[in-house]
Amino acid sequence: MSENDGLAQAAATGRHDASDEAAAGEREDALRDLATNILRVSRLGRSDVFEGLGMSRSQYSILVRLMDTGTRRLTALAGEIGLELSAASRQANALWDAGAISRDRDPEDGRAFLLTITDAGREAVEAVRRKQRAWLNKILDGYTSDDMAVAAAILARVVEGWRKSAAAAAVEGRQNVR
Repeated sequence: MSENDGLAQAAATGRHDASDEAAAGEREDALRDLATNILRVSRLGRSDVFEGLGMSRSQYSILVRLMDTGTRRLTALAGEIGLELSAASRQANALWDAGAISRDRDPEDGRAFLLTITDAGREAVEAVRRKQRAWLNKILDGYTSDDMAVAAAILARVVEGWRKSAAAAAVEGRQNVR
């Protein structure tokens, strides 16, 4: 029986013993430490990686999405990267002004634009990726390839759990609106 199964069984039966409470306390401590460290890495990475590149994290997200998926309408792009449409529009306008994306009228809806990454946008993404790799190489100095593979696998599971949770919340929110 896993720790979670034991906690669920104890909760269902109303029986708790000291080991259940200790396990719950250890889990709470681990969650607190994990959340703290994820936020620390996120803050450090944002400031170091984007510094001096003249690009925001939101702009980078737009460029990466366009690079990965090809031409997109702004409304689809905003939803896919989790930005409000007005914020995505401001970021896209700045990228267009910088020559990182092109925009053409959507032939299916002349009111809308289709956004496409340009060669300059691809180079901007590669510049961020080079800086990310250099930053990670510096902070992970001394870690083995196996250590990094384990960390990557754990983080992938965290991200997947977040995506499932976000998708479930979005579905729940739509159901509550009806």
